[in-house]
Amino acid sequence: MSKADVPSNCHIAKSNNPHFNASAIEFVQRMHYVLVRRNGRNIAVPNHVEHVDSTL
Repeated sequence: MSKADVPSNCHIAKSNNPHFNASAIEFVQRMHYVLVRRNGRNIAVPNHVEHVDSTL
């Protein structure tokens, strides 16, 4: 697995409960994505927003 198919530079944009921030970052960093390809080359998708709901 290459670093291209896992998220990088993750941060919290908005939080309703800071106690879950570290867990949310860890969760997103463990996700894997299908790479976007254009003309046979992998391309980065900057500024993708992933919503993580942490309600109990």
